[in-house]
Amino acid sequence: MFKKIALLGATLAISAGTLLADATSVAVIDMNSVISSFSKTPPALKSLEADYKLATQNEKETVEQLNKKQEELQKLAQDAENPLRSETAKMKAKKDAQELYQKIMKERQEFLEANAQIKKMLDEKRVKMLNDLVAEIKPVIDEYASENKIDVIVNTANGVIFASEKANITKAVIEKLAKKFPPAPDATPSPAPAAAPDAAPAK
Repeated sequence: MFKKIALLGATLAISAGTLLADATSVAVIDMNSVISSFSKTPPALKSLEADYKLATQNEKETVEQLNKKQEELQKLAQDAENPLRSETAKMKAKKDAQELYQKIMKERQEFLEANAQIKKMLDEKRVKMLNDLVAEIKPVIDEYASENKIDVIVNTANGVIFASEKANITKAVIEKLAKKFPPAPDATPSPAPAAAPDAAPAK
């Protein structure tokens, strides 16, 4: 009986040792910080922000123009009901109001469709920019993992309950990237670009 227990204990000890020997080396990384610190991010982000700014400015101008036409439409509607105006003048105001209303509805629809297309294009450009940056960053991470015999790297953005400082390789990867891709003299870390704001003209 005791002999069997002793043999079982030895077997468990060997199994535990085997598991430890075959243990997977896991590290964590904050990819948002890595991308923000990457020397190629600021110029890529600057170009994208310029596109967002231009799109936002054009959107604002179009909305203002539509709002002015909406005010003009309201004035025509008032003239069409003004008892102090002649019937001829009221009929003309009513006709002009109907034509302007149709024009506003058409322009508003065109604006919404164009705005949706622009937003889609900017979103696609943003995704491509991030993918291109990651494509250059990943080989450096792979190289670091190989050098340090790391089997699995988890992005903290995907949710990590706990990780020791030793397991966090973010700083080390950022330093390795900086050596391989030195930043330009005026380059500074930049946050990820925000989505383009939605806007619609007043009804």
